[in-house]
Amino acid sequence: MPGGAGLGVATRMESSPYRGGGTRNDLLPLYLYEGKHVYLHAYRVGLKLYNVGDSRFDVFLAHRFEGFPYDKTPPSLVGMAMRGPGVDFGLSYQLNGPWGGAYTEYLHDISGASEGNELRLGYNYEWENGRWRLRPYLMLAARDSNLNNYYYGVR
Repeated sequence: MPGGAGLGVATRMESSPYRGGGTRNDLLPLYLYEGKHVYLHAYRVGLKLYNVGDSRFDVFLAHRFEGFPYDKTPPSLVGMAMRGPGVDFGLSYQLNGPWGGAYTEYLHDISGASEGNELRLGYNYEWENGRWRLRPYLMLAARDSNLNNYYYGVR
């Protein structure tokens, strides 16, 4: 909704894909601004280039959270090159209707970390009950070998 804004804090928990990596916990500031032409989310900033009716086309920059465990190195990674998080430039198209919302995104790493690409296809549906809303997302992603090898390959 144009002009909407919010502040908060969120926690993020992720099981490490690396043997012996344990669980990674992050405390994230949560801020949101949704304007008519610009939006700012906790990890993403974007421009709404086309936003008419039920369809929308955006360009954005997004932080990629994947990377080497920075707080403690598991024994399985000792001696391996570190891999940091990246910054992606993306294009997004979204179509909404009474059946829900469908979207596609194309992301390219512009930070030079992986120089990889990712294509995402997704669907969401919103249920409302009074003041409560629930909007689960389903997403499929295809990545190129540069992106996968950088974050999960042996270096």
